[in-house]
Amino acid sequence: MNNKLTIIKIGGSVITDKHTPFSVDLNAIKSIIGEMKPVKEEKTIIVHGGGSFGHPVAIKYMLSNGLKNREQVKGVVETSQAMLSLNKIIVDMFIQEDFPVISCSPHNIFITRNGRICKSFLYPLNYFLEMGLIPVLFGDVVYDTERGVSILSGDQIVSYLSIKLKANRVILGTDVDGIYSSDPKINPEAQLIRELNPENYQDILKILKSTTKNRIDVTGGMYGKVRELVRVAKHGIDIYIVNARTPGNISKILNSSDINCTRFKNWCKR
Repeated sequence: MNNKLTIIKIGGSVITDKHTPFSVDLNAIKSIIGEMKPVKEEKTIIVHGGGSFGHPVAIKYMLSNGLKNREQVKGVVETSQAMLSLNKIIVDMFIQEDFPVISCSPHNIFITRNGRICKSFLYPLNYFLEMGLIPVLFGDVVYDTERGVSILSGDQIVSYLSIKLKANRVILGTDVDGIYSSDPKINPEAQLIRELNPENYQDILKILKSTTKNRIDVTGGMYGKVRELVRVAKHGIDIYIVNARTPGNISKILNSSDINCTRFKNWCKR
């Protein structure tokens, strides 16, 4: 087994329709699983987003601001169950293709303080990797020392694990080719930014902050993703934001082929 760790995040916008609660795109998931065969027996962690499963419930009960009343307790239960349901669908599909995956619930691994991970229990995760298993994690509702509960995004999980476990590369699968000069879903003239580096990332963050208007995403959209990934890039870890809905993209990036995507380049090396 290659001892270099690859962390793959599949966004909720890829595997669900965020505008239709509890919808799952089985064809998209199956296609992505088929393209991930290069890491089937490699040291790999998979993280998936919540999409139409976790986000609508978290918004309904306003969980991103913490636990403030008894009614929100029901929201904690419903959000947790929604994410476990989506995770089971995904894990079952990986198992059907003979991937050695194991579900790992973030609320059993992470504790946050004001929304940021402050403690973690990574021993089982490390052991699973040593055994040749592929842990599958997801955005989740977790215990927060200040707020009671917090919505822990898959993006923050990717950022944290990439640094703690010294990942070799991170692949973020979204429903667009990468970072754009403006929202490509609204502006057909938007230009793909193929490289994010220490010289241009502040300007790009400003653009993303002004264009992130997805009200059903409680984790910050592309702006939130880039903020998390910059933390990873500063450790010299290779990062790619790719369109996981484009057939062949995941397999090509896993095989180091050139595709239309955004790569984080020229950051400090380990």
